[in-house]
Amino acid sequence: MATIRPRLYVLPGSHPCAAVEAALKLKSIDYDRVDLLPMSQMLIGPLRYGGTTVPGMRVDGERLVGSRAIMRRLDEIEPEPQLLPPPGDPAYARVLEAERWGDEVLQSVPRRILDVGFLRRPDTMESYAGDAKLPLPRSLLRPALPLTARMMAIKNQGQ
Repeated sequence: MATIRPRLYVLPGSHPCAAVEAALKLKSIDYDRVDLLPMSQMLIGPLRYGGTTVPGMRVDGERLVGSRAIMRRLDEIEPEPQLLPPPGDPAYARVLEAERWGDEVLQSVPRRILDVGFLRRPDTMESYAGDAKLPLPRSLLRPALPLTARMMAIKNQGQ
C-alpha cells in the first residue's frame, strides 16, 4: 500500500480524470481531489502540477501531467494490481497503442461534442459538473458560463 498521499487535480466530468480516479481506487490509494474551475488549469496547472491540462498530480513534490504518466507512476507506487500487462505479454503493445489512440485521437471527439452543447446551452455546464466541490458558489459561476463555454471551444479547436 502506498504511504504517499497524492493530490489529484481534475476538471469535473473529464474522462481522463475519471480514469485516474478509477486507477487510484483499484489500487486502494488514498488521495486528495482538487476540483478546478473550467479553464483555471491554464493558470493553476503550471504552478501546482506542471502542466496546463488535466489530470495533474503531485506526489511527494513530484509533478505529473496526463493520465498515462500518472498511471505509470501509480504502478511504481503500488505495483498490485498492475494497470498494464507485463512488458513480455503480447497484449502489452496493444494496450499501449489503445491508450495512445484514446488520448491522441478519440479524446478530441467528446471535447467537440461538449463544446457544441455548451455553446448552445451554457447552463448545462452546471449539471455536467455534478457533485464537484468548486471554490466558488454556483450562483457566482452561472453568469460566467457563456463566456467559459466560448473560451473552452476556442482552446479545444487546437486539440
